[in-house]
Amino acid sequence: MSGIPSELRSKRFFAKATGRSLAILGGVSIFVGLFDIFFPDVLPHFGWAVWPALGLSCIVGAWLAWPQPIGFAYKSPQTTVRIISGDFFDNSAAAEHLVVGVSTSFDTRSPIIAPASLQGQFLQRVYLNDADRLDAELVTALQPYASRAEPIEGKERGNRLAYPIGTTAVLQGPSRTAFLLAYTKMDKEDHVSTDVDLVWESLTSLWDRVRVRGNATVVRMGVIGGGLANLSSTLPAMDAIRFQVLSFMLASRKERICDGLNIVVRPGEYDELDHAVLHDFLKSLG
Repeated sequence: MSGIPSELRSKRFFAKATGRSLAILGGVSIFVGLFDIFFPDVLPHFGWAVWPALGLSCIVGAWLAWPQPIGFAYKSPQTTVRIISGDFFDNSAAAEHLVVGVSTSFDTRSPIIAPASLQGQFLQRVYLNDADRLDAELVTALQPYASRAEPIEGKERGNRLAYPIGTTAVLQGPSRTAFLLAYTKMDKEDHVSTDVDLVWESLTSLWDRVRVRGNATVVRMGVIGGGLANLSSTLPAMDAIRFQVLSFMLASRKERICDGLNIVVRPGEYDELDHAVLHDFLKSLG
């Protein structure tokens, strides 16, 4: 089963394939019934065709339900958007810039930052767990925002300064750039929170930084608002993806940002997405 794409092992695929197969078989049955009314002596000679008709209905139903790549290439602005499943840090995508969501305190270390989170994985896989180097580069990247940072009263661990929502630390690597976007607020108890308005504000700031510092290179980001951001009930994955894409496209129409946006979804969550709905949504923005 491991060699079969996850989309083909999902309940959604089997449900769609079954529904379409039954619809086709029902249409054939109606046609055959009408045919039998006008030519009652013909069908008894073709009873053997029942099984081929059933098999053909299943094949066509599976073909109609077959998951298609979720993406669209736009002419104006000239860019692409893709929703893909896989590893956010896939080496085959090493030429793409990264967008990683962080809190306004720009903390980097456990236990404040969960090692399993995207930010935690960023430290492990991009900085090889060298938190000192990451912190030093963040200090440099955040210098333009230093005058706007405010202390977090009562915070005892980690960084004790909070930067404005939408602050984007640009970390320039040898082959790719990472944009660390502050879209959640950190409090004195090391809890993070955000809301839809703050996410929209932060995304607007992000696209400005990508436009200036990204050199038009494709950027990849995860589904915003999950995990400890506590937005999953307000902004579930389907809505979050549309939210991100809409923000990107509206900003791109003002001034082109980059060659493309790839939103990477964890395989389990990708299976639950309605591919057809998302594809239609992307197409509607063209």
